[in-house]
Order: sequence, then structure tokens, then C-alpha cells
Amino acid sequence: MISPTVDSVKEIRLPPTPLAPGRARRAVRETLAGVAEPTLEAATLLVSELVTNSVRHAGMRSDGSVQVVIRRDRAAVRIEVADWGPGFRFQPRSTPLDQAGGWGLPLVEKLSQRWGIREGPPTTVWFELE
Repeated sequence: MISPTVDSVKEIRLPPTPLAPGRARRAVRETLAGVAEPTLEAATLLVSELVTNSVRHAGMRSDGSVQVVIRRDRAAVRIEVADWGPGFRFQPRSTPLDQAGGWGLPLVEKLSQRWGIREGPPTTVWFELE
């Protein structure tokens, strides 16, 4: 459960490099300081997965960016990850469970209370945790 605090919003833009997921995790931990540990852990994992997807699959040039917006209010946490890549269509996982990769969106679906994809540009994947 989210503790009663003043609403806050943090927006960051990250270069599409392997360092981006770590920077996104740090921003989530800083912005959500004081939130219940299970919510903080889920938010940190999910933002890492989504930023990794953007870095790996959006095909951005080195001068592109991944945008992360972290919103916190008394009722929920909402995180949005956007990139200016070509977009994608979500398809439920059909590969064997022991195969590496492809777990980002299934984790978002499983751990968040609500989530979705907003086609772009930019393409935005968002999730909410209560």
C-alpha cells in the first residue's frame, strides 16, 4: 500500500545504452522512497524490464532517448516508459518457459494492477501499482 504523501512526478530521459536500466532503477528508488517495500521492488523490476526492452528493440540512434515518467500519489504509483522506435504489437509469450528472454511484458502483466501500451510515436508502455 502506498503511504499518504504529497503527489510527485519525476521525468528523466536516458540515452539508449546498457546503462539506462540502472539509471531508471535508481530514479525509481529515489522517487518512491518511503513506499512499501513490495511496491518499490515491483516498480524497480518492471521499469528495468521496460527500459531494457526500449534499449534492445527500439532501434534508436545513439542520440535518441528513452523517457521514463514516475508518478506517485496517495493511491498508486504509475510509471511510463516511452521511446521513439518503430513500435510493436504485444503477443502473449509462446516460447518455452525455460527459454531466456521475452519476460518483460509478462512480468508487467503479472505484477501490476493495470498496464497498457499507447502506440506512438512515441510508443509508451505504462503500469500502475497500488
